[in-house]
Amino acid sequence: TVTLKCSRSLRQVPVREIMYIEVAGRVSTVHTVNEVIPTSMTLSSLEELLPSEQFVKPIRYLLAALRYIQNVGDTQLTLTDGTALSFSRGERENLRQTLSAYRLRQLRRR
Repeated sequence: TVTLKCSRSLRQVPVREIMYIEVAGRVSTVHTVNEVIPTSMTLSSLEELLPSEQFVKPIRYLLAALRYIQNVGDTQLTLTDGTALSFSRGERENLRQTLSAYRLRQLRRR
């Protein structure tokens, strides 16, 4: 789990449930399988808390969980729930390689 600072309280969120995190202004929004959680934490501080081998940063204001990425297109990646997230064109090949390596690690664990 990770501890998120939400308003004036702390929340424990299982890492496994985090689909992606996006930043707009000074608010980071954590999108989980079940809910959307706004937090005042910066993306870089959230990135430090999360396991780097399970998340990818396709664009400077977004972190996505590799387990929920279904497809990497030309300019968007699609999550298992159908959410489309934009990324930098220069990141396309890196995203595909990172996703392939992640899936291979998951297959080897079985």
